[in-house]
Amino acid sequence: MSKKRIGGLWVVALLASSGCVCFPGRELPEVPRESVMGLNVPGGVVVDAAYSIVGQPHALPNEELRLGVEQALGGPPRPGMLGTRVVLNLQHDMHQGGMVLAIVVSELSVMLIPVTLGNDFRLTADVTTLDGQRRSYVLKDSMRSWFQMFLVFFMSSRRMPSKVQRDVIENMANNLLAQMERDGIATRGGVAPGSPPGGATPGGTPPPTAGGACSYCGQKVDPTAPNCPGCGAPLR
Repeated sequence: MSKKRIGGLWVVALLASSGCVCFPGRELPEVPRESVMGLNVPGGVVVDAAYSIVGQPHALPNEELRLGVEQALGGPPRPGMLGTRVVLNLQHDMHQGGMVLAIVVSELSVMLIPVTLGNDFRLTADVTTLDGQRRSYVLKDSMRSWFQMFLVFFMSSRRMPSKVQRDVIENMANNLLAQMERDGIATRGGVAPGSPPGGATPGGTPPPTAGGACSYCGQKVDPTAPNCPGCGAPLR
């Protein structure tokens, strides 16, 4: 076996035997998923979500993020309705220059010197409600990974990079939903998108309106209209 091949196998063995533990940056408050479920937005919600890595030209769809926000906000609108639109962009800065330097230092020290890598996340959200109101949000958080040979004894599934990254991104989405609720864009109760006309009213009787707004979803309505344009409930 050649010396070059032996050297390559040695590096692979070092990487395989090194330990890695990751920690969330916790730059945002922790918001449990259960606390933001059961929200509604007028007319249902249409969500677009993209994920991009800083320094790379193309963004990719992020289906997990899209579905999580869509389900928390009550689901998509009924056919023929526009709904509230939420456009999400998640940027991931891996600090690739620092990553290369950390790998070099780690290999030269035979994995004895601990090295750390930071990952920053930036989530932007542009929200357009059914009545044309626009709101923008920016949320930032991070995670940090540590590599060292003896950290292999402290590794666990909840400290793996993929698990911590997923938790950080989910908490960013939960913070976004909580901010939308505080701003009155998302509310609790009322008629969920996709429910039949009459909503939660016994026997399908029309809900009252107060101040020119649907009492279920709060959408401004035309008094002569037969149904609320936000939730579809009958007005008369």
